[in-house]
Amino acid sequence: MKHKISRELFEYWNRRRGENNVPERAAIEPYDLGRKLVDTFLIQLDKSGEPFFRFCGSNIANRYGRDLTGDSFLLAWSIDERREIEVNFSQMVQTGLGFVVGVAAETAGGGMINYELTILPLRGETNIDQAIGALVRIGGHEETNRVRDRIVAQTLRTVRVLEERDKAFLQPRDITHRLPPLPRASHIRKHYGHLAVLNGGK
Repeated sequence: MKHKISRELFEYWNRRRGENNVPERAAIEPYDLGRKLVDTFLIQLDKSGEPFFRFCGSNIANRYGRDLTGDSFLLAWSIDERREIEVNFSQMVQTGLGFVVGVAAETAGGGMINYELTILPLRGETNIDQAIGALVRIGGHEETNRVRDRIVAQTLRTVRVLEERDKAFLQPRDITHRLPPLPRASHIRKHYGHLAVLNGGK
């Protein structure tokens, strides 16, 4: 994950897992997301497994020129790309592993931009039927005019499945053994007001 918001969402999702592989939807609190909420979306999988936007943050709505709530997640992609995304959602349901998508997009003003889509599974009452995600710009031309910056076409560039090792590296670690020992009073050579110079210091 290249963008700070993607990583922060992943860290939050990871914390809400607790001892479970996948957090429950009820464990996700919009208030906790704070300023990230505008770049965040919620996905609902219908009985056939097709993903629909259940919530669309305001920054995402601005980038597409409309609120995507209720729309299929697949609409903006080509036929071949839809199949690949469907496969990744299916694997997410089976494995409980999220995925990150690299996107190249063209704007109404003729600019080219790159986006990162992070999609993380959520468990409903009986199985994984929802997902939380973020859509953030990671490069390319940026317009100051919102209309010219609107996405008019996009293409799938990369897909990376988040493995168990990705979730493990965010678990809390005991780092006390890495910290240097506190200086003993006998190591202090001189005092200058509230400052102290230690033996061996420069």
